[in-house]
Amino acid sequence: MDPKIKSQWVKALRSGRYVQGQGRLKNHKDEMCCLGVLCDISGFGVWSFEGYESDGITTQYYPPQSVQAWAGLEEEDPYVTDRRLSTHNDTGSTFRQIANLIEIYL
Repeated sequence: MDPKIKSQWVKALRSGRYVQGQGRLKNHKDEMCCLGVLCDISGFGVWSFEGYESDGITTQYYPPQSVQAWAGLEEEDPYVTDRRLSTHNDTGSTFRQIANLIEIYL
């Protein structure tokens, strides 16, 4: 992962600016999963009711290829420890805990 973007992502997750949600990048209450925060800070697309729109593609669950490439991620939903980031997000890990995992494992 690109170290500069990793630092921006970790800072955003710890900022308190984002309300954590589960199950998709961003829900109708403007809650985001950790991967949605990455999409948001990238600035590559726009949010719509259907999801995150970038490069002519709308996605609801994982960052689009443009965001993955920008961040230097090898996978749309990387493993940290024994689980994927989305699983950590959706099973009770806080944004601060996820930020710590990103710092250590990505």
